[in-house]
Amino acid sequence: MKSQLQITFRNMKSSKEVEEWIREAAAKLDSFYSQIMGCRVELQIPHRHHPRREARITFRIDLMVPQGEIESQA
Repeated sequence: MKSQLQITFRNMKSSKEVEEWIREAAAKLDSFYSQIMGCRVELQIPHRHHPRREARITFRIDLMVPQGEIESQA
């Protein structure tokens, strides 16, 4: 990857293990397409989650390539 990877945790504590897993997965992207110029990953727990239930983590991935930006969200 030609640019830095940005990882953001929102409404949750950051995790070195999760961050390392994301870095490893992002490094694999270069084997599919070597022209990736940047990658942003955002993980968050929705602001209004029920405290007695497990919080669902949502994520967003933005890849910057020469043709533009690719967004994915789940």
